[in-house]
Amino acid sequence: RVKMDKEYSLRDRKRAKQKVSLANEFVDRLRSEAFEDIVVKDICTSVDVSEGTFYNYFDKKSDVMMFFRDLSFAKMTWALHKGSYTNVFEKLLLFVDILSDTLTHPHVFYEFASVAIKEKMKEEKVFLSEVELVVAFPGCDGIINFSGYSPLRLFGEIVEEALLSGEITVSQEEAVRALHVMMIGIPLSLEEKNFDNLKEAY
Repeated sequence: RVKMDKEYSLRDRKRAKQKVSLANEFVDRLRSEAFEDIVVKDICTSVDVSEGTFYNYFDKKSDVMMFFRDLSFAKMTWALHKGSYTNVFEKLLLFVDILSDTLTHPHVFYEFASVAIKEKMKEEKVFLSEVELVVAFPGCDGIINFSGYSPLRLFGEIVEEALLSGEITVSQEEAVRALHVMMIGIPLSLEEKNFDNLKEAY
């Protein structure tokens, strides 16, 4: 069932805004700093909250990245479902466009990949509240319907469509794995100076 965006209390909006602002500030710093060098106190100073507030929302620094990852994927999935396409191949091309527009800075992507490997981040989802999604993406009507999406879930839906339409003949598991490897592997294969060519590489 499609849920509609609704009004939220000032308290809930304030908490969501703080959490989203902390994540945005953290990821902005990844453009020029290594994950290990980012200091929580500095993040809090920039956002004008206490360190205690930070740890009310996140147990550790990598949790911020997982929260931002899931916010970003909710936005990508929302954009994909809003897009126009006539077959699964066009849907994949649209996803590539959206993904390329999201992965705009190579150092951020490299740091995300590095931390994910070190901390063995899996497909577990971070819980995203409706108000967090609405505050993070105020112009995206209906985005609250996409908080539970992960790459594997989205790819599973795309592959299932392709199988039903006869556009692919390999197994669903093989196709989903290939799409997942492509999403992560192609950016990693590019030299930083060539990251602007990500869309063409996909």
